[in-house]
Amino acid sequence: MAVQADGLTVAIEDVVIQHGYESYGAGLACVGTDHTTQVTLSGVLLQDNEAIDAGGGALAWYCQLDLIDTTVDGNTSENVGGVAYYGASTGSITTSTITQTKLNAIIKELNKSDRVLLSWDHN
Repeated sequence: MAVQADGLTVAIEDVVIQHGYESYGAGLACVGTDHTTQVTLSGVLLQDNEAIDAGGGALAWYCQLDLIDTTVDGNTSENVGGVAYYGASTGSITTSTITQTKLNAIIKELNKSDRVLLSWDHN
C-alpha cells in the first residue's frame, strides 16, 4: 500500500496488511517531498511483508508516520525490516509491538564520522 503525495492526511484502521513485496515499504510506503503528508495506522497488523532494500513493514520518506495499537511482525528487508524512517521523517509508535523482524546489515554505507559496522540477523 502506498501513500505518495504531499499534503495528505490518511488514517488506516483495523486492517491486516500482509505479503507485500516491494523495493521499499512493502507493507506501507508513506512518501512525500515536503513533510506535509501524515499517515496514522491504528489497530493495524503489518505482517510477513518483504522489502528488497528498507522498510519491510513500513517506510516513511519525508512523511509523518504514526503507529497506534499496531503490530509489526515477521517483516524482512536487507536493511530495516520493521519500520524505517528516512529523510527527516517524524512520527510516533504508541502501544504497538514490533516482533520477529529480520534485519541484516543495519549500516551498509558509513559517513566520515565514527565508522561502525553492525550486522544482526534475528530469527
